[in-house]
Amino acid sequence: ISKTVKDETYTIYRMFKLDSYNAESNTYSYTVESDWEGFFKTGAGGNYITLDGQNHPTWTAADENDSTTVAAFAKAALAWAKQKGIQSAGTQEGNGSSITFSNLDLGYYLVDSSLGALCGLNTTNPDATIKEKNEKPEIKKEVQTSAGDWGSENNAKIGDTVEYKVEIKVADGAQKYTVTDTMSKGLTFNNSSLKVTANDAVTTDGFTLVLPETYVSNLTKGTTIIVTYNATLNKDAVIDGDGNANEVKLSYGNHQNTVPSKVTTESY
Repeated sequence: ISKTVKDETYTIYRMFKLDSYNAESNTYSYTVESDWEGFFKTGAGGNYITLDGQNHPTWTAADENDSTTVAAFAKAALAWAKQKGIQSAGTQEGNGSSITFSNLDLGYYLVDSSLGALCGLNTTNPDATIKEKNEKPEIKKEVQTSAGDWGSENNAKIGDTVEYKVEIKVADGAQKYTVTDTMSKGLTFNNSSLKVTANDAVTTDGFTLVLPETYVSNLTKGTTIIVTYNATLNKDAVIDGDGNANEVKLSYGNHQNTVPSKVTTESY
C-alpha cells in the first residue's frame, strides 16, 4: 500500500479465494470465503455480486468500472466485516511511505484504512499495489479579540460573551467527523449560539457535534466547515492566572483518531 499515512491503521480482508487465472483473456475464477457468503446471499453484497450454485461470484451491478459504484460496494463490505467480526488477513500501521503485506493467499482483497472511506479492492496476481488517497483532516480553533479579529488568546471580564470559531478542513475520504468541545468551569456554553456552515450553507447539531457521514462525504477535499458559537465568562473564571481554556478535538475515521486545537481567555 503506497503513500500510507503515518500511525493510521491498514487492515486487509480476503473476500474471494483464487481458483484459476487465464492469462490470455485476463479472467479470474474465484470462490467466496465462507465468512463472506452471507454478505452476498442475504446482505448488501448481493446488490453488486451474485454467487452461482458453486459460490463463484459474478459482478452484476450496472458498471464494474464506475468508481462510485465500486466505492459503495467497498463501504458496504467493510461495514459487514466490522458487524460480523470477520477475521482480517493482516493489520499494519502506516509509516508515511509504503507498507507491504507478504505471504498472502491469492485472492480478491478488501483494504481498509482507519482514515475512513474510499476503501481499496484488488486482486493479488501475484502482487497488487493500492494507493492511499485518504488524508488527515485539519482543525483550527480561534477566539475573537477585542479588536474584532481572531487569534489564540483574548481578554474578557466576568459576564462578557466570548465568541469562538472552529475551522475544519475537509480531507479526502471524509467520514465520521465528530467535534468535541471542552470548556473550563469559568466558561458557560450558550447552546443557542451554535452554527455550522460549509459553502455558505448552514446546518446545526448538538454538542458534542456529530457531522453525519452523509454530510461530510459529499463535501469536496479542501472545503472548510466553519463552526461558530459563544460562551459567557462566569463567576468561576480564573483571574490573573493561567486563563480560561477552551479546547476542541476533531475525531475522524473508523478508529476515531483525534486532532486538537486550543484557545485561552484571560481575565484581570
